[in-house]
Amino acid sequence: MRSAKGTAPGSRQHVDHLVHLGVPAVDIDPDPETMRARGAFARPGFERAAAPLDTRWDRAMLLHRFA
Repeated sequence: MRSAKGTAPGSRQHVDHLVHLGVPAVDIDPDPETMRARGAFARPGFERAAAPLDTRWDRAMLLHRFA
């Protein structure tokens, strides 16, 4: 299932809250073909952790953000 359009701003706030609570790292796996999502998560500090990969559900690219 793909994320609904426009979810990144709420996700950023949620991740900021988790980091504030002391969570050391957060990982996400957007579709590697969705440049808009990759860009939206790059702004709040997510970095590419691995090359795109095939999962049993779809292609994904692991991004992470460390506190």
